[in-house]
Amino acid sequence: MAALAVSCAAGVAMSYFAFLCRAAVSATSFTVIGNVCKILTVLINVCIWDKHASPLGLGALLCCLAAAATYQQSAPPPPAPKANAPTARRRRKSRTT
Repeated sequence: MAALAVSCAAGVAMSYFAFLCRAAVSATSFTVIGNVCKILTVLINVCIWDKHASPLGLGALLCCLAAAATYQQSAPPPPAPKANAPTARRRRKSRTT
């Protein structure tokens, strides 16, 4: 039961400090920090324990992290013209004689 309580407390502390970090840095920096933490976690896992992901699994993980690092949001589409907006050119009045 004590391990569960410690695990819950650690999870709450991690979330709290993640919110503080997110408020202190930009979204891009926060994403980079998250990816670096994931890589460090995997490296520690490989160095400490003998039961970890296979080389193929580690390669797939690195591929996913590389894709996350190179992801960019697409440009927003141009605004649609308004139906009732006045036109830039005025129509000429036809002259009738």
